[in-house]
Amino acid sequence: MNKHIRYPALALLLLSGAALGGTLPLVDSAFLRGGSHADTPQAWSSALTLKNASGDFCRIAMMKADISSATQVVDSATFTVYAKNAVPHTIQVYGVRDSAGFQDWTGGDSGTATWNSVATNGLFQPLEDLYLTGHSNLVLLGSQAMSGTNTGDVQVAFSGSELVNLLNTDTDGLLTFVFTTAANLNGIAIRPHSNTPQPTFKATYSTAVIAETTGPTGIKHPGCLQSAAEINALATALAENDPYRNQLWIDMMNNTRGRIDSDNWIPPTDLFGINFASSAKYAGAGLIRYINDWIINGSTTSEAHAITILNTWAGVQSFTPDPDDGLGHHRLVSMWLGYLAHAADLLISSNTSWPVAEQQAFKDTVRNILLPIANDNRAAGFNGNWDAGATFAVMAMAVLLDDKALFDEQIAWLKEGHTNARIANYLLANGQCQESSRDQGHANMGLTFLSLCVQTAWTQGIDLYEYDNRSIGKCFEYNAAYNMGEDHLPYQVYPSAVGTSTHGFNLTISADGRPTYFDVYEMVYHHYKNYRGVELPYSKAMLENHTRPEEPGGNWSNHNTLYWNLVVGNATNLGADVSLAVNPDYAGRVFLRADCGSDRHYMASDGRCFVREHTRIKWHDGGSSGSHTNPITGSADDGLYQTFRVGDCSYSFALSNGSYRVKLHFAEPTETQAGQRTFNVYIDGLQVLGAYDIFSEAGGKYTAHVHEISIDVTDGQLDVELEGVQGDPIISAIELEPDQGNYDSDGDGLTDAQEIALGTNPNDPDSAFNITGTTPLPMAGKMQFTWPSATGVLYRVWESPDLTNWTVVRDWTNAAAFPEELLEISTDYSNRFFKVEADVQ
Repeated sequence: MNKHIRYPALALLLLSGAALGGTLPLVDSAFLRGGSHADTPQAWSSALTLKNASGDFCRIAMMKADISSATQVVDSATFTVYAKNAVPHTIQVYGVRDSAGFQDWTGGDSGTATWNSVATNGLFQPLEDLYLTGHSNLVLLGSQAMSGTNTGDVQVAFSGSELVNLLNTDTDGLLTFVFTTAANLNGIAIRPHSNTPQPTFKATYSTAVIAETTGPTGIKHPGCLQSAAEINALATALAENDPYRNQLWIDMMNNTRGRIDSDNWIPPTDLFGINFASSAKYAGAGLIRYINDWIINGSTTSEAHAITILNTWAGVQSFTPDPDDGLGHHRLVSMWLGYLAHAADLLISSNTSWPVAEQQAFKDTVRNILLPIANDNRAAGFNGNWDAGATFAVMAMAVLLDDKALFDEQIAWLKEGHTNARIANYLLANGQCQESSRDQGHANMGLTFLSLCVQTAWTQGIDLYEYDNRSIGKCFEYNAAYNMGEDHLPYQVYPSAVGTSTHGFNLTISADGRPTYFDVYEMVYHHYKNYRGVELPYSKAMLENHTRPEEPGGNWSNHNTLYWNLVVGNATNLGADVSLAVNPDYAGRVFLRADCGSDRHYMASDGRCFVREHTRIKWHDGGSSGSHTNPITGSADDGLYQTFRVGDCSYSFALSNGSYRVKLHFAEPTETQAGQRTFNVYIDGLQVLGAYDIFSEAGGKYTAHVHEISIDVTDGQLDVELEGVQGDPIISAIELEPDQGNYDSDGDGLTDAQEIALGTNPNDPDSAFNITGTTPLPMAGKMQFTWPSATGVLYRVWESPDLTNWTVVRDWTNAAAFPEELLEISTDYSNRFFKVEADVQ
């Protein structure tokens, strides 16, 4: 009896909705007992009795099952009997391997075999010490201890991998069970009474349609977007006859893209520029349709169509880049070639009739022509969606070619590569991506391509869904939330890690293309739900309200509802933090973090991203960059403090108006004692640090120190200036975060933002908005007083004789002098009270 992983008869099972399992019959006269009754066949009416060898019965008895109906792969099986519980003992049950031979025996009233003839024809020898020594023809299926409480018959069930293996390796349709007990007891019986249920033998058939294999270099197959377990889960879901998923299957099969009777999938013999993009896209859609129909339904017609498409692509002879395409768009569209490799891997992983020589011809074309298209100059400074798409194509080709070294290179590229497709470069810890400020179409495209890379890595046993403080799930949540209308998301000014793209300097998430919805969310949602036990509420809402069900005319590229939203048997609970920091205070304001003096982004240990000094849009002016490699005390982020800008310099940041928390990061790299380097720091013209000494404040050399202050931005720009007092000023990083504007650094009752606006020092509790009066003046009847003044502020002065009745003596007006306003007034009174109001514009 042959059992195949790909089971063609499953097509009938799908249509009929038949049960995926059943009861395997025990042969009606399967009991046979020995001793003095050895030559007397026993039918169902008798008990299968076990007793010591010196009595009437033997300690060994047998039962036979007809398993010829178990033509499919069995997932699980249970053999259940009932045993007498009169005395304490242990029952053991063995299964007989086919290698023993002679299982075609018949007991019962029409028996053609006796106990002795069965026992001596090779099933097992010797009889009496079976329970002590075991036997090469027998497999122990289990044992059951009986308490001996004489409380009636006890159900005894045996299951497990050994029983399943016996069923799946059976060749003759028969399985003999052997019962034995080590006890020297009387009256031990299986099913001793007529009112006890008869023994049962039940098996659950597998809907497995494909099996995982491992290639010679350690690559798993199928090994791209879906594992064997996930494909088998789809087969199970379809077999359960779910109307929704079955309709999706019908829609996929009716899709016209890549149909064998069209020519939209046929490639040019000689590829040039991007002239292959459309045919590769349609070929991928056709291949996925036909190969899934072959694997799941056993359609040899669909298999033949898939082979035709792949063999046609194997006939491609050459590729020539378009010399007029300076950007080389062939790198971008190469991602469609990844679907061809993915499809070929699926087909080869099945029990396909595709000749090995033709398989090799396709692989040769992939290796020599298609792979170089995707792998061409990927270190160039493209936006992340290009490089991620090409990376997926190379990963899929590496899987098909069983090229572990090439695959590992792509994993290293995603982890450590110096491009925008590096996970830590494309994704931010807050959930946004490198192209969030560009437009929503490209942001969705980049997330799609990167998720294909991450899913392929997952299929190969590498978890990049959560890596380096970056979460694919959180970024999909961020993107779904924004495209469904959420405006209160954290947003960071984030120019690209490499290249000259400047959209990252935009002060808001780009609304261009909003909303955009891609069905790839199904694949990511499935991963977090099934493997991590984590819900993605925004992604779920987007799927339920915007992308399900897919239109029949889509690409059907193995990452939509049909293939995902399943329960896979090996579901786990890995967990992940995908929560978004949705906050109304973030509306219209940005996060900005600058890594001073650095030409590369720095990813902090907590996921914050400090961006490099860009070549096209410069925040800085003056000074020079520097670096060292010495370890830093007081911070987990040595690299942030090992680069710096030194010398008199300034930084100007375009910002949305609002309150911000400013963090200035310092670490002394050269001086060895206090006083050797001191400098002033000004923010928007106000001195916030005077004669600042890093060595003294931090407590030594190579020690991190952070100074924080809150400010209000009212003119769309924030300026930071460093001015040397002793030696050159130096700074490692500047960090700006949206703030509620209520931080009071010096504890004087006014917030930092209020003090900066009023012209007082937010770090000095003695610097306050107070009136200082001088009286009497040399001229009688004159009084003079001053208060701190600042530009952009109106002042009104009041006087009162009793602190109750107040009169305006100077109405709202700007100050005439800075940093202090002076007012001289005439008064005929000896006692007067004055107050000054300030109105920040």
